[in-house]
Amino acid sequence: MRSFSSKLAWLIWDLIDFVAKHRPKSLPPTFSGLNQVIILKPDVIGDFILFTGVLRYLRLLYPKNEWEITLVLANETREVANYIKSSNSNEEPFDYLITVNRLLFRTQLIYRFRFLASLVTKRYDLVVNLVANYRHIDKMAYVIDAQKKIGVSDEYDSDKKFKKSVYSKLIICPNTWQLEIERNAFLIEQLGYTGTKDVLPKLSINDELLLDCSELLIEKDVMGKFVVICPSASANYRIWPLNKLSTVVDFIWDVYKMPCFICGAKDDKWMFDQIKAMVCSGRPINLFGATTLLQLAALISKASICISMDSGPAHISVAVNAPLVCIVGGGHYKKFFPYGNQDRFRVAKEELDCFYCNWHCKYNTPICVRDISVKTVTDEIKVLIG
Repeated sequence: MRSFSSKLAWLIWDLIDFVAKHRPKSLPPTFSGLNQVIILKPDVIGDFILFTGVLRYLRLLYPKNEWEITLVLANETREVANYIKSSNSNEEPFDYLITVNRLLFRTQLIYRFRFLASLVTKRYDLVVNLVANYRHIDKMAYVIDAQKKIGVSDEYDSDKKFKKSVYSKLIICPNTWQLEIERNAFLIEQLGYTGTKDVLPKLSINDELLLDCSELLIEKDVMGKFVVICPSASANYRIWPLNKLSTVVDFIWDVYKMPCFICGAKDDKWMFDQIKAMVCSGRPINLFGATTLLQLAALISKASICISMDSGPAHISVAVNAPLVCIVGGGHYKKFFPYGNQDRFRVAKEELDCFYCNWHCKYNTPICVRDISVKTVTDEIKVLIG
């Protein structure tokens, strides 16, 4: 049961959404003569990288000579989305891009109202929301003026009554522990694509990005093989202990004489400082805040191996076909990893009887990532490097 304050908060949000939906339109919508579809997929970076595997099928479903596709994505994925669009000039996977600050949309009334109001300045033929079980995004679909709306749910969705009032068609996903790429394939089928599918994420690295990578290697005095390590994750309990990671940095230098680029957001530089203080013989190189997401993808594509938590860089490794060791706990095991070529994209895990908990951990602090041994990780490195 929701508390009174929680119910009041939802009532205020609902009022904002209603006003945004029904505000007077100052200008009539403009049309190109083509059908208009708006696709909602404002996910975090890792989920969007996975989504790249289905973008081309959306264009096959909504061909350019008949449809214009507008994507609604999270702000942090704008760079990669625009790059993918410009890299496919012969058959652009989408036509227009709208991005949203996910945090502000959930927490600031004025931002939410202005964003929703911007969505109602154009009329669409079809809305497709490909994000399941997220009411804030259902509210985006609610305000958009469209003839037809398609949403996603599952068998035990507690918000199904609201969704049925929003969508003209509700895709019910199998309520099973399913890999995200398999769910993406299922959604494309439900939208009407019945051909052969390869939904693995894909990201081609162009010459300009490769040149940026080469210049970075020269700047950091790295002339031979190297390793990329991305120690960050969206939650602290999904981060492998940094003292263990520093031991792996030593192992990579002692056995393979490879330096390790330690990468992440600028605010996480403290992680490098701790790793640097704990290594004995290894050569860690600080790249926190030093690359864009695309430059990081280019660097990973040239690395001998990428070591990552279960987060965006792991999916980037798959997308650029770079050897990967992903350090994985049990909360989402076999929902996001492992997938793809198991000889190239490895997982380091020590399976417990409480795996598959969806991060509803029975312990005060999850132990499934924390307690993975250094040997488990180095064994996976040996499989890939030899």
